[in-house]
Amino acid sequence: MHCYVYFKAHLSNQTAVLHCLTYLRTSLDQLGLSSEVQKRPNAHDGVETWMEIYRDIPEDFEETLAKAVSQSGLDSHVIGKRHLEYFVAVTF
Repeated sequence: MHCYVYFKAHLSNQTAVLHCLTYLRTSLDQLGLSSEVQKRPNAHDGVETWMEIYRDIPEDFEETLAKAVSQSGLDSHVIGKRHLEYFVAVTF
């Protein structure tokens, strides 16, 4: 299963968001959980949309992620809430 997390942040906080995401990725990498970070190509009204992608996650992933996000300080830069969505591969 894969987890996709998206959130919005003010463009003016981009440097702080990148710092938090670097901390988050480093923390999760140490646990063997690799990630990818993307963002929409254009901000809208000074707001950017970010996407974290986690592949082949373990069952306790959401708890692990919540702890790492809390430690990173990322939530203080998020507008609204972070949205988690899960997907599984489809075999044809």
